[in-house]
Amino acid sequence: MWQDILKDIEYLTENAIDVKVEGFKTAVEKGYPSVITPLTAVTEVNDGRIDGFTCFSDMGKFYFVGVAEVFEHATGKGVYSKLLEERNNKTKGKPRITLLNPLTDRGRQIVTRMAEKLGFKVTEYSQVEDIMDESTYRQMSILTMYRYPTIGEEVNSDNLERMAGAVTTTAPAHAKLFKPAYRTRKKKKVD
Repeated sequence: MWQDILKDIEYLTENAIDVKVEGFKTAVEKGYPSVITPLTAVTEVNDGRIDGFTCFSDMGKFYFVGVAEVFEHATGKGVYSKLLEERNNKTKGKPRITLLNPLTDRGRQIVTRMAEKLGFKVTEYSQVEDIMDESTYRQMSILTMYRYPTIGEEVNSDNLERMAGAVTTTAPAHAKLFKPAYRTRKKKKVD
């Protein structure tokens, strides 16, 4: 469409966004740990105006991904999907870590559902010790952390257990976790 002619994907710093967007807050100002900075923001720019962005940072053995926002004037136009696709193209080849820090309850529900679909919740250092040092983990774990697999890596039970630090067992103590739960219907009272 003709409207798409003026749209561009640009890679900007947070400082560059701050210059273009009134009231912009950096990731650190939003409560993210400074260890994830500097961030590269994948932005959609429409006729000089930023529609939205999502960020990433190359952390050595992994990518931090997250800190996204689509501005009100651009919601419902597929901007976020387009930005995620572009960011994912730039973050191939290493595991990805995201931190959940939504500003609203509705946002929390949406990002938690998406994070659970794409990866697993990190609850202890052993789940990420292959990609980050303990100091980085401590700094990042102030927020809820999820680990996503490497883009292009096939997820199977072996590497999922390795990534999640999972232990499989057939011990009777865990049997209740695998039993199906059945609900019974209450009978209607007939008068």
